[in-house]
Amino acid sequence: MNVSPRIYFGTGILLLLLLTSSQFQGSSISTDAPDLNIVVIADGKFGGFSAETVVDMVKRDNGNYLVLIETFSFGSGNSDLWLIELDPSLTILSNQTFGSTGQDEGAKLIATADGGFLIGGTNYVSYLNDDFWLIKLNSTLDVQWERTYGGSANDWLYSVMETDDGTFIAVGTTYSFGVLKSDLWMFKVAADGSMMWNFTRGSSSDDWGVDVVQTAPDTYTVLGVFDPYGTYLYDLWMLNVSSSGVVLAEEVYGNSSDDIRVTNAQLHNGSISYLAKYRPNTGVTQAMLIGEYDLDFTQEFNMTIETVNHDIAEDFVRSDTGEFTIIGTTIGSVPTEEDIWLVHTDADGNPLLNITYGNYGYDYGKAILESNPNQFLIGGLYDSYYDIDDNSNEAWVLDVTITQTSSSISTSSPVTSSTTNQTTSSTTSTTNTTATATNTTSTTTASTNSTATTNSTTSTSSTSSTSSTSSTTSTSDSETTTSDNTSDTTSDTTSDNTSLTTIEDTSDSTTDVSLPFSLSAILILIPVIYRRLR
Repeated sequence: MNVSPRIYFGTGILLLLLLTSSQFQGSSISTDAPDLNIVVIADGKFGGFSAETVVDMVKRDNGNYLVLIETFSFGSGNSDLWLIELDPSLTILSNQTFGSTGQDEGAKLIATADGGFLIGGTNYVSYLNDDFWLIKLNSTLDVQWERTYGGSANDWLYSVMETDDGTFIAVGTTYSFGVLKSDLWMFKVAADGSMMWNFTRGSSSDDWGVDVVQTAPDTYTVLGVFDPYGTYLYDLWMLNVSSSGVVLAEEVYGNSSDDIRVTNAQLHNGSISYLAKYRPNTGVTQAMLIGEYDLDFTQEFNMTIETVNHDIAEDFVRSDTGEFTIIGTTIGSVPTEEDIWLVHTDADGNPLLNITYGNYGYDYGKAILESNPNQFLIGGLYDSYYDIDDNSNEAWVLDVTITQTSSSISTSSPVTSSTTNQTTSSTTSTTNTTATATNTTSTTTASTNSTATTNSTTSTSSTSSTSSTSSTTSTSDSETTTSDNTSDTTSDTTSDNTSLTTIEDTSDSTTDVSLPFSLSAILILIPVIYRRLR
């Protein structure tokens, strides 16, 4: 069969236009505020033959960065933890993996007072049996100790912190202990990882602890998710816990129709700042909810920030001067397009910069780190399916600064935000019109689990380690390996910001619905090419 050259010509034109359209696109959403601009200093993508995504990041005293990644390319099989060290230009200096042959997940990476680091995550033991997982590293990134904690069912760790006295607090959820479904599980471990105390708390539905901060020398404040009605519409849950594991105070904020799922918390000037995924009863869109409570759980302010799309809040930092910088993911106008979503606010939570950043694929914003004043490290996932030379998803790290500018190159979209100052423990937030969250009291159940399993492993090698579990309630085996993947690692970095997209805020709040030039060209040329080919 002879194929007309015009077929090849037309197909080539379409492919060229499609490739041209797959460039980074940025959009900004603004309120009345000075024009702000994001400048990309460095851009690094890291991965292998499969998929990777950033979990958490810390900055070392020497100026380098440690990045915790969930990897399907390296390790012992399925998903493992991949720890890489990057220099300021985002070049890999060292790397190692941790995990079993099952699906292991990361949650938190923190620097410790002794110059080392602690990794928190969830370790696969067997089918429907996961455990809390802590890995302590020294300053040279060698494993000092490694332990798992759990029972015979699923127990998932969501956060860990170091206390003033050098011990550690872990929070998450447990199906092994507690009441009926999943409950908050919190415990304290000594500097060597041995458990000091633990307790569970929750309703008859699914509840979990999300993050914990130390708010006084002998008090820890836990933020969690609570389902008082059994409807899977969750409320914000706050508990003050003593250094000996006794609940001192407790509040639940929400109503029967809003869905508030806190993601993390930070102590700022004696108050508790938080970020939550928020779905109001006024619609199906999901927004960011930020706020601040004092140590008596009295709300100081809250605000919702949303676009017209389905948006997911993931992580935030709050600067010394009070500004929020928040990272998340937003779904674009095309269902197959998701982008990093970044919001920068003033100290009262008013948005100053609200942008999306990504390519034509699934790009996620997962973690953010303030490396210097107005300079941030952003971590997530880059969908390289649209790159001709790579069909895997890679861990994506961006080093950016936020600067003031007098010019604008981005499109604009509407933003909805509101602020309410409170003198009581009731909360009020506005999304589109007005969505009110009221204070709700609920009965919780607490118990102390003297039978909680501590599965311990000690490893001093950076090449391999083995974790064996033992308990009076259940016994299982898990294996943890550490390996060097330097020869398998791919790293694409750039420090030339003149060739990278600069995205900035504008004071125009109107919506620009124009298509990108290349996409418009495709739509215009398709009928022309079709008539030619006929």
